[in-house]
This record gives sequence, C-alpha cells and structure tokens, in this order.
Amino acid sequence: MPSSAARLELAEFSNRLNDIFFTRYKAYLWKFVIKFINNTVNHLGPFFFYSVGGYLVIQGELEIGTLVAVLAANKDLAAPWKELLNFYQRRADAAIKYDQVIEQFEPMGMMEADQQLGEPDTVNSLSGKFSASGIRLEDETGHALVDSASFELEPGKTVAIVGAGGSGKDQLGMLLSRLVVGTGGSLTVDGEALDKLPEAVSGRRIGYVGPTAYIFSTSVRDNLT
Repeated sequence: MPSSAARLELAEFSNRLNDIFFTRYKAYLWKFVIKFINNTVNHLGPFFFYSVGGYLVIQGELEIGTLVAVLAANKDLAAPWKELLNFYQRRADAAIKYDQVIEQFEPMGMMEADQQLGEPDTVNSLSGKFSASGIRLEDETGHALVDSASFELEPGKTVAIVGAGGSGKDQLGMLLSRLVVGTGGSLTVDGEALDKLPEAVSGRRIGYVGPTAYIFSTSVRDNLT
C-alpha cells in the first residue's frame, strides 16, 4: 500500500493533469468555434446568394448582373475577416508572453518600489542590536534553509556562526544584511522590523562580506565600494 506522502503526490499530479486537460480542451474548443465561424462566413454567404439570388433571377425580380456584382463583393469579405483572425491570434500571443514576463519580474515577496527607491529625510545610524524570533528562510521548493532561528545580537560584540556546509549559516548572514528576506518569523534591528526599513537605510548602514568574492570588470575602487 502506498504511503500517505505518495497518495498526496499522486493527488497533486492528477490535479495538475486535470488542469492541463481542461485548459487544452478550452483552447481546442475556441479554435474550432472560430474555424466554424470562418467557414460559415466563407461558404454560407455564397450558398444563400446562389440559391436565393438564382431564384429571384428566374422569377425576374433580380438582374443577373446584380447577382454577379453581389457575388464578387462577397469574395472580398474573406480578406478582412482573416486579418481580424490574425490580429486576434497575435494579440493573444502577445498577452501570454506579457503575462509570462510580468510573472518572472514580479515574484511573490517583492519589495515595494517606494520602499526600495524612497529617500528618507534623515538616515539615522544603527546601533546594531539584532533580535530574531522564529526567523525562517525557504528556497523555491519549500526546503527550509534557516528553520525557526531565535537569537539576540548585542552591539559591539563579535559573534561567530559555525556549522557544516548547507547548515544555513551563510543564509543567516544574508538575512541579517537583508540580501534575502525571510519567509517567516520576525527580524528586528534596534527594535524596528528589518524588512520594513527603507533600503536607503539598510543599504548604507549594514555591510556584508560573504565567503565568495566577486571581482567585476571595472576599477579597483568600484570593486571595493
């Protein structure tokens, strides 16, 4: 008998397949509806013109020249209709691509523009008292890199965070310097929530030197600053 986790994964997989099926079903439904309308416009009109118009010509109520002119004009209706269909298809493709771009550049938890670009009247100094309560950091798969860490760091103290590779010590340093934002818990500096501070304050008052050094193709001064 499969485990509960296996049943959960199978249920989620089946749900995704169900969503994909009905999405494709709706797409094909609209495709054939539009194709039906296109064929109707292209063929139903001439059918009525020939049948009704021919009957009127036989009855002497319509001249043959008028019927021929109407049939010639009807042929020109197909070109604008095809242009309209092509425009709709290009518009739908552009809308899908636009949504994909927006989705990539507006992930969940993204910092607000005024918080990132806003300039406070005064940039006060920070004493450096950090306080964390149940701080948590997860990757994109939901795996906990930092799991419910609670601590206090007093100003002027030298603190060493030790641990094996992948233990979360590097990520904790990035959390303290606000290079990444936690997915749970609270982290304050001088009694203020770190993720609520304007970036102009945290960027100027908190520095970070990680274990991996990067050298940019520019001047030494730019690399140091």
